[in-house]
Amino acid sequence: MSHSLVPMLCRLPGDEGNPGDVFIAIGLQQVLDDALGKHGAPLPWLSLSKFKPGHVKKHIDLVKEAGFLIIGGTPQFNNYDDWCFWYDREFWQDFIVPNNIKVFPLAGGGGYPSNTMNPREFADHCLKSEETRRILGIRCDHSPFFTVRDEHAYTLLKKFDRAPEVRHLACTATFAGKSRNIEWKGGRLLIVPPSPGLVPVKYVLDNTGGMDGDAIAKAKIDKIMKLFIECGDALGEEYVMKPIYVAHYFPEYLLLKQYGIPEDHIFFTNDYYRLLQMYATADCVLSARLHGALPPFGMCGPKVVHVGIDSRMGAIDYFEEHIPNLKIQDLTPEVAVEAMEEAQAWSESECHQEYWENQVMFYRERIRAAGFLQ
Repeated sequence: MSHSLVPMLCRLPGDEGNPGDVFIAIGLQQVLDDALGKHGAPLPWLSLSKFKPGHVKKHIDLVKEAGFLIIGGTPQFNNYDDWCFWYDREFWQDFIVPNNIKVFPLAGGGGYPSNTMNPREFADHCLKSEETRRILGIRCDHSPFFTVRDEHAYTLLKKFDRAPEVRHLACTATFAGKSRNIEWKGGRLLIVPPSPGLVPVKYVLDNTGGMDGDAIAKAKIDKIMKLFIECGDALGEEYVMKPIYVAHYFPEYLLLKQYGIPEDHIFFTNDYYRLLQMYATADCVLSARLHGALPPFGMCGPKVVHVGIDSRMGAIDYFEEHIPNLKIQDLTPEVAVEAMEEAQAWSESECHQEYWENQVMFYRERIRAAGFLQ
């Protein structure tokens, strides 16, 4: 069966917020273009915003006509008693179940605000929730298979007794640069601090006794910003390069200015394509953002060190032989320099094998086996 349009639920490039979600979606689309496109042509994508129920409703007849829908990185597997978004629950109840639509949930990851919870603990935490079991059951009823980017999500689905086939693959944000034909140039040292609000207090402050909430928040921000500036200085001295501090959000750009970083040593844009172009100029990257680490790594040139603040750091472990994966509570300037010395750039041959043999061939076989995109 062939279809005129290929619907995907994802973050659209024009949606405000995390550019990493866009990187996941465009990387996945490129993989599927090469897996299932006709005679080298791209698939005719119908991208639907995961943040706009009205956008999905407007196009639901086209999704029904296709008979299937791809979810591009949106599933963040977690305990849905902890948090639950529209695309976790209502999207399935309002659109998928009533119309009996097949769903391919691809490139999903586990989420928990801890970088010390292991995959088995994460799975047990999620599966103790009846609501989580109910939501996962609905997904499994409509999905021929899942692909996930980390061991946390993989272990959760393998322990859930109703799950179909689950495959652990590299996060498709790794191929975001490839999807836009952006080639590595090198030459810069890039430092990507975390979003301070997402860092657990206990990881950066030893003693908060006698402090109110505002004081704790200010102290946490101060500790994080100074730490990454110090790491940037140490790496800059080691590699004889001025560090460029990359902000993924406008408030982080303002914070970097507030901490005295010169304007010409800060990079911020709300254009995902320009952000990818900046990552292509990196020789070395120290990133506390998953998607400040994987896109430049996938360009086969930069050395990358990742600093994890929560369970999403598990997606880096897929490349454990290349990318040192530090916990933020262990980070010092000396540790950053040592880790960068250990980091290894991805070779073109390694990238080719991961992309074509692990991703393209797998998706071609499994999606066609499900009866779609022949």
